Amino acid sequence: MITVKITKKQFEFYLEKAREKIRIEGWAEQGRNAELKSNNFACSFATENEFVKILRKNFVTSKARGYNYVGNVSNAPEDIIVWMNKEEKEIDIKSTKLETFQRFQKMCYPCDQFYNNQIPDILIFCSIDIQSEFVIINYYGFYMKEELIEKLKNHSEKRYSLKNQEHFFTINYPNNDTMDLIKQLDKVGNQQPLEI
Repeated sequence: MITVKITKKQFEFYLEKAREKIRIEGWAEQGRNAELKSNNFACSFATENEFVKILRKNFVTSKARGYNYVGNVSNAPEDIIVWMNKEEKEIDIKSTKLETFQRFQKMCYPCDQFYNNQIPDILIFCSIDIQSEFVIINYYGFYMKEELIEKLKNHSEKRYSLKNQEHFFTINYPNNDTMDLIKQLDKVGNQQPLEI
């Protein structure tokens, strides 16, 4: 597991960007919970951008969309692009609040992304704990695409979230370490990864 700690002020920057995205997309006008969605996107922006920083610290060649895209998931650029054995791979990161992780010990994956075949090459699961002064992100592990599809098809439960107004699958967390993935990714100038 890789753990990252950021200040509440850093998280509030991500929250401001998320609120701007939700306002532009008109979520409140659609009758959806704009503040909840803003918090969800802030968690996504934080976990994605902080993971890119980990990649850079470990000399991993990568590029990321950042937090400046507007539009639905079907129009969104890839979260993070890396290379593995000189092959381009897309990384997606799914986060959940720490208290939800501790309660259910499962990860959620949106049904629409599965049904629309929007499955990344690599999916990383993490939790986020928003405290009074700091935000703690734990990157637990990852699934490669083929394993993720198999889990979603054969080892998942479909549920509906009234709060988020969407269907999702629940699956077990992967039994590996995110640092193991980083070690497999192509590095700038063949540098060796750092132990975090």
